[in-house]
Order: sequence, then C-alpha cells, then structure tokens
Amino acid sequence: MKVIKSLKIMKIKTHFFFLLLLIGYGAKGQDNNIIQEKIKRLDTAVRYGKLDNGFTYYLRRHHIPKKTVEFHLVVKGGFFHENDDQLEYSHLIEHMGTIRTRNFQNLDEHLWEMGGYNHAGTRNSHTFYWARLPSGDKEIETGLRVLRDWAQNLEFPQTVVDAERGAVLGEMRTADVYGAWLNNTIEEKVLKNTGQALYDQQKHKKNVELFNRKAFIEFYEDWYRPDLEAAIIVGDINIDSMEKEVKRLFSDLKMPKKPKNGEKLLDAQRVELSGENTFELIHDTVNSNFRMQIISKHLNSNSFGLKTRKDFEIWIMQQLYKEIVESRSTLLEQQFNPPFSEFRLSFGLGGFGRNKEINGTRMTVEFGTENQQQIKKKFVEAVVAWKQIHTHISISELQKAKEQVQNRIVGQAVSSHDLAEAYRRHFVKGEAVLAPEVKENLIKDVLDEIDLQEIQNVILDYGDLNKNTDFLIFSGERQSVPKFKVFRQWLKETKTMEVKAIEPLEGLESLEDVIQFPLKENKPIKSISNNLIGLSTVELQNGIRVLLKSSNPASQRQKGLVTIDAFRPNEIPTSNRKEYLAASIVPKYMGYAGAGPFTKFEIDRFFQEKEMRLMFFSDANYQRIHGRSKVADIDELLNLLFLYVDQPRKSLEGFTALKVDHDQHLKSYVPNSRFDFFLKDNIESVWYPKVPVLGTSDLENIKLDDVFAAYIRWFSDLSGYTFIITGDFNTEEILPLLSEKLSLFPVGSKKAVNSDTHKFPLKRINKTIKSKNIDQAFVRLYFPTPAGRDVKTQIELRLLTKALYERVWNRLRQGSYSPITGGDWMDIKNGVFSFSMKFDSELGNEENMIQNAIEEFRKLREFGVDQSWLDAAISDEAAAFGNGLSKFGIFNFWRDYLKEKLVSHEDLEQEVLQYTTIMKHFITLEDINTAAKKYLSEENLQQFIFIPESYDEAKGEID
Repeated sequence: MKVIKSLKIMKIKTHFFFLLLLIGYGAKGQDNNIIQEKIKRLDTAVRYGKLDNGFTYYLRRHHIPKKTVEFHLVVKGGFFHENDDQLEYSHLIEHMGTIRTRNFQNLDEHLWEMGGYNHAGTRNSHTFYWARLPSGDKEIETGLRVLRDWAQNLEFPQTVVDAERGAVLGEMRTADVYGAWLNNTIEEKVLKNTGQALYDQQKHKKNVELFNRKAFIEFYEDWYRPDLEAAIIVGDINIDSMEKEVKRLFSDLKMPKKPKNGEKLLDAQRVELSGENTFELIHDTVNSNFRMQIISKHLNSNSFGLKTRKDFEIWIMQQLYKEIVESRSTLLEQQFNPPFSEFRLSFGLGGFGRNKEINGTRMTVEFGTENQQQIKKKFVEAVVAWKQIHTHISISELQKAKEQVQNRIVGQAVSSHDLAEAYRRHFVKGEAVLAPEVKENLIKDVLDEIDLQEIQNVILDYGDLNKNTDFLIFSGERQSVPKFKVFRQWLKETKTMEVKAIEPLEGLESLEDVIQFPLKENKPIKSISNNLIGLSTVELQNGIRVLLKSSNPASQRQKGLVTIDAFRPNEIPTSNRKEYLAASIVPKYMGYAGAGPFTKFEIDRFFQEKEMRLMFFSDANYQRIHGRSKVADIDELLNLLFLYVDQPRKSLEGFTALKVDHDQHLKSYVPNSRFDFFLKDNIESVWYPKVPVLGTSDLENIKLDDVFAAYIRWFSDLSGYTFIITGDFNTEEILPLLSEKLSLFPVGSKKAVNSDTHKFPLKRINKTIKSKNIDQAFVRLYFPTPAGRDVKTQIELRLLTKALYERVWNRLRQGSYSPITGGDWMDIKNGVFSFSMKFDSELGNEENMIQNAIEEFRKLREFGVDQSWLDAAISDEAAAFGNGLSKFGIFNFWRDYLKEKLVSHEDLEQEVLQYTTIMKHFITLEDINTAAKKYLSEENLQQFIFIPESYDEAKGEID
C-alpha cells in the first residue's frame, strides 16, 4: 500500500467563491441587527464573566432534562499546542483527568455512585471535560470541586499514567488495518498544500511508548492556566449563588511566569485551498480493483465558528447543497449498474482534517478493466453523472431542501448539554450563541431569501471539477493505467457536453391497490388476554401469535414509532448443505429483488418517504423479521410484508448484484463496522460445526433457481411466527388493523427438524484463529456455566457481571482501549449462562492480558464484593430496570425481554413484578458472594485469540 506518483495541475490560486460568500451573500442582510458583523453575541439568558486571572465562566439556568446540571471545563490546549516531544500528551492528560484528580482518586466511580456521568475529549485547538449530575446540593458541590480539579488539580502518579498510556495506545490501534490505511492515504492527499500538518500516527505512538515525563508536565503547566480555561455550568441552578462559588473557587488559579501564545500555534495551522487540481496514482496491495476517487474540496464554514449573519448564510447554503446533491445522487444510484459505485459527502464530522475544516464531495468510479476505451467510457459517464447531479436544479427541489433543513434545525428541543456545547464553541471559536427564538428566526429569514439562482451558483461552484479537486487512482501492482494527461484530456472533453436534467422518479403513494388479500369471513381473533404488566396476548385463527406492549418514547425521535419483531424456529435442515446455504441467502436476496410488482429501488424509495424499515434474517436457530414505522403507517408496513411473503419476486439482476457484493465481502478485508460480527461468526463456527457456512466456492456454484426455490419453500408463509409489537401506540387502536391483516397472511404446516443440532458446547475450548487485515490480537473469553432461570439467580448473575466489568476494566486498561465484560444466556433452553470478556491487545502481550483478566475473575470469585458496593449496585440496577420498563429508545427492553421469556417458555409477568422487590429486599451480601463462588467457574473456559494471518508467533512479528 504505497503512493508512487503525484502530479499537480491547474494551479488556480483562488478562494473567489468562498470569499464572495463571506463578502457578498450577507449584503441584503447587513442592516439586520440579529447578529452585528464582528460581534460575538451571547444569549442574554447566560451569565458570562471573566475573573481577574483571566478565567471565563458561563452560567445558565435550564430545565431540559429536569433536575440535572452539566459541568463543563474547557482548556484552550490541544493537539496543535504540542511540540515534537509532546505528541499525543494532550490526549493522555485528558485520559488522566477523566479517572482521577487531587480530590477524587476514583472520579468516574464516584460520579457514577452519585447518579452522574463524565466524559472528555481532545481536539486540535482545545480539550474539554464534562460531568452530568443530579441537581442536589451535595451533587452541585461535587460538580464544582471536580471543575476546580480539572482546571489545575490533576495528578499524575506514574503507575496510573502507564495504565492510561496503554489505553491511549489501544485507542490508536484499529480493527480495520486496510480501512485505516485507505482513509489516512486519502486524507493525506486531500490535505496536501492546504497548510495543515499531516498526522503521523507512528510518531505519536512512539512518543507515548517512550514517554517523556518532563515534556508531559510542561504541556500541562503551559496550557492548563486560567486565561485559557472556561467553566460552563448549565441546568437546574441558582445563577447568583453559583457565580459566587465560581469566583471563590477559581480566583486563586495561577498563571505561569512566561505564558505561551497559543493563538500563534493555531494560526500556523490555518487551512487554505490553493485552487489546484491533483492526480495521484496509489498502489493498493489489498484491494486490486482498478478505480478512481474524485474528491471536490470546499471549506467547512462551521469549523471556523458561525460569528456573523454571513457565516450563517454560508452554513445554510452548505446544508442546502448537501440535501439537494445527496437526493440527486440517490436517484442515479437507483439502478443495478449506476455510472458510479459510490457518491457521498464528507461533511462535518465526516470531513477532512483533525478539526474537519474541509468538506468533500466524493465519487468512486470502478473501471474493472485495463481497456483504455472502456476506461474512458466509464470515466466520462461518471463525470457526466457528476454534472447532472450539480446542474438543472428545480424550484421544487430547492423548496423541499429548505423544508428539510428547517425541520432539522428549527423547533428542536434544546438540552442543557446542547447549550453547554454552544458555549464551548463561543469560548473556543467566538461563535455566536443566540436565543433559540432569535436563531430560529434568523434561519427562517436566510432560507426565505435564498433563491434558485443563488443555490444553483453555489452548487455549480462546489461541483466545479476544474479546481480544488483530487483525482485519486487506485490500482494493483501490475495494472496498466492511462497517463494523467489522458485523464486530463477526457475531463476537458466533458466541459462542453450538454447534460440532461435528472428526471425525478415516481414514488409509491400506497401499496393498498396492489395487495390481493384473500377474502375471509371468520373473525380473525381466536383469543385475547391482558395481564398485570400491561401486555396483551392475541392468538389469531391462523395460528399466528401477537404480543403488544406499549411504552413511552425516550425522546422525540421515537414519538409515534412502532417496531415489529417476529420470530419462529428455523426449520431448514442443516444436514442438507445445498438447501441450507441457498435458504441462508434468501433474506439478503429479498432486499435485492424487491417484492410483487416493485423493484428493490421502488421499495427503497417507499422506505425513505415513509421513514420505514423492513428486514429479514435467518440463522441456525431462528428466522426473524424486523420492521419499524410510524404508527400511522403500520398498515403499509404490513402491506409490504405481505408482498414479500405472498408475492416473491424473481430478479436475475438483483441476484447477480447480491453475488458480486457478497463475493467481495468474502474475499476482501473485513470493514471495521462489521468486525465484531466477523469475530462472532468465526467463534460460532467452532461452537456449532454442523451448521454450514457459505464460502466463496459455494457462492460461485449457487444458482438463482436454488435460492428462489428455497424462498418459496421456507419464507413464503408465516406459520409458527410470534409477533412482538412494541413502541409508542395505543393497543386498542392498532389491534383491529394488526389482527385483521395478519390473519390474511398465508400459513402452512412445517415440522421443525433441528431441535438438538445447536446445543451450546459446555466444554473447554482453546482456539487461535488467524485473520486478514488486523495488526493486533483480539481476545474473547467465555466462562459458560449451568445456572437456574429463577428471578433471584438472574439478579445475582447481573450483579456479578457488573462487578466483573469494573474489575476487568480497571485492570486491562493498561493494554486495551476499551475492555468489555458481559454476561449472556448462551443456551436458554438448557440453562447455560456465560460471563464473557472482550479486549484487544498489542501483539505479544495477549497472553499477559488474558492472565490479568483471569486473575480478576478469580479474585471476584474468592473475595466477592463488599456491602457498600452491593448497595450502590442494587440502586443502579433498580433504576436502570425501571427506566427500561417505562421507556424505549435505542435499547428496547420489552422486545428483548418478551422474546427471551417466550423462547424459554417462562412466565411473562413474574420477573417484571418481582425483580425490584427481590433485588432490594432479598439479595444479601452472603447471597451475592455465595453466587460468585458458584457461578464464576473456569471449568469450561473457552478462549479465542485472533491474530494476523502473517504473524509469526515464534518471532513475535508480522512477516
């Protein structure tokens, strides 16, 4: 993976358009006094002040969420303030500040016990710390003391520094070596000649490994000083009394004798775009597909701070650009052979530079050939598509984009954390922080004033391939690549080409007209029952079972949202490898084929318009359906499900695209987003060796007829399915619709044949697995043990999991960024529970890490916990359990709980009704420590170690 050539062309030294925006677009609003030019306006609701020593504070009373307070400390010292001897030390100091200070030796645990939480982060220009606490007097006093310690009372015992050095090094490792190389290479090319120093991870890593304590302390003393710090306190507070405390606590902060100029260091890293175009040839030794990435660069106005009306205008223009261009690229992607393989906007957090100062519009073109005429054809098609995306904008598109931007920004509830973040940007960037109603009016005004010609000019400028564009060509070692001047000539030829406007594709208003439900006169419901926990259980005449449990949404995003999760035992015989593998592809095939008369792309647009989701899954144990929609659209979700079940669509194009995508997945690197699934798949193949696994040769030989036959046989009815309906709904209102429609689905009669195949192996396992695309070790430890399913035992197991997590986290942080400990039922039917540990390690250190983890496991088994820990843990667990009962959000307690109880054939009410009472009144210290000795067993320890494919364990190095 190396870069071998570079050529710069079109040296157009210009910032004309960006300067035009800065100077001109605000002209018609220059008399608008919402934000005066060059004035850093603050909302009058915040109390802003500066002490004699230069320390800044922001105090704001706010009640979202209620009875909580946010405590933030900002330091204008970050990565750009490090000298060569201090690389990554700003990050290391931030790690230290999150775990201990002079007055809080175990900070995170102390805040957790008070019902709080803390976090921190390091950026180029600053470092920030924050804690969220309840608004009681004791908690507020603690929050202020923590802020004071963060400001100038951090401590650095060498043993703790060494542990956090390990954590920082772990954070710098990646589960996706190729992906990291690819992203770093692209960013290096994008940032070339912009004025920003390139990040050299190896230098930063080496500096942490060789740790220079003197340089570390110098960084802390140089930049953690009052004139570069701000306290931000937002929440349920009395501003007057809080201001007195801030003055009392922070007035004694000391300045160094010779303070350094931080702004000068930041100025040296200011980003500018040169106007140049660049062609680069990059040899990719992992993915040899011959391809090109076209990246058009423009400055991210938001990264510089929105200080004036003009800044807001530029920022809103960029938001409109993003909405319009993404929508248009999606239209061109609605085909199996689009003119490009990927089009995306690297905006905001996805931008380039460590402060994301550069936005990028990116297109990937797969050439797939060395024939120059074919390469030209694909290149020209891609450039024409690029021009189509950026021209002929319609007034309806602009209006829709305006509505989307306004809906996303205006009218949203503002939390205390949101306000604290805004004040942080004011302190660091000088960004204006307006009262919510003032900001909303400003955004509405700006949106109203933008006309079609203005947005077309902006989009044409951002899409101009003749400036600030990088053409990155990726190839294998021996591929024949046209010379750069040839690509330049092709690009020149496209300048005069007329392009057609993108025709909008018609969307599906409703599926009702194409559904052919069978007519039935019988009443759909066979029986219905309600229980003490608010659960309704319905048995339909066709044998389908439906459970409905509503709860409150955790946020506005979940309001009116309904989720459908259905499952049944997987009846496909694993003994018939060909049949099983064909059936295993069906859920993915459904997503590529479409359903009934509708293609995949028509259904995708329907999903997008309705903000709906419908997915199918199949594993060795269960077939599953997951759906989500607004409560008003649940009938359409059921209509679509009916089409997939009753009217399977046979699509050769869809099947061919599926095979290509899946083949690339099997042959190439494992992306970071799927890495945990990759590890789990490998482990499950050891646990369940009789379950066939799809390989590349299987994929080559499998035919559409095989897959479609498996679809008809195994996925074209709902016999044996149980539906769990959860979310924000009224059961009485949606039950008639659900029962009527589900009663009309086809059902059959199949007999389960895999009842004993997948019994969890309760035995010792020690397996080392070699994998591609990793440069470190990944360890998974499992401690399976027989356990009862009674409520008391389950509480004991959860409390022990919590205790184990805390011990392993503290012990393994020295060698792993984020060690995780959990507890899961591996085999509910046979009563097998397992504690588990997951962590990464530097190569060669994994055995030491494993030994440390097992030592903590043994200590907990032998010594147990003490009463103070148990009291706090019970309080935390009771609060979390109660929250799960009443609210749903990212985590959905009722969906998971009900499925677990149904699979184990257990009472649905008992645990919910008894859990908190048993935990608070019938779990003693003796109980939990006896359980530790009983269930923390190494008898069936299962150890899985993943190491690089080319790693020589004897030499301790990668070949």
